[in-house]
Amino acid sequence: MQVAIRPIDVWLFRDGKPFTAGEDHAAETLFPPSPFTLQGAIRTKVLADKGVNLAEFAKNGERNPDPDVGYGDDFGKLCLRGPLLMRRKDGK
Repeated sequence: MQVAIRPIDVWLFRDGKPFTAGEDHAAETLFPPSPFTLQGAIRTKVLADKGVNLAEFAKNGERNPDPDVGYGDDFGKLCLRGPLLMRRKDGK
């Protein structure tokens, strides 16, 4: 299955440095984002579409992982490649 994610607003991905006013370092922009970033978004979307209570899943998911997306380092049936950039041609 291929999934095309089309943002409706600006996406901003950065490194994990603290982002505090007055600090003497700057965050680095990352593009494309890390696969882990999108993996989390996709897993959350799948669980939400199933009607899973996300707060309850965060507490108990390790003991009872979802078969499709797993929990933590267990990805269940989920297998991702990418993210990859996509070019649209004539609206397709």
